[in-house]
Amino acid sequence: MSIFLNHIALNVKDFDWYEHFFRTVCNMSIYREDGVSPHRKIWFSEGIQLNETGCLTV
Repeated sequence: MSIFLNHIALNVKDFDWYEHFFRTVCNMSIYREDGVSPHRKIWFSEGIQLNETGCLTV
């Protein structure tokens, strides 16, 4: 029996950091973007979805 994963959705507060990480470190490509801050979403071709959960407070 084979098991595989084809989609993961991550809820993140530091949206820009995660987007940069997956694009540059993991060399993933964005194929869809939706929404505006603080509720943006991005889907990468490799099966990762990022959901922005709100602004960071400093």
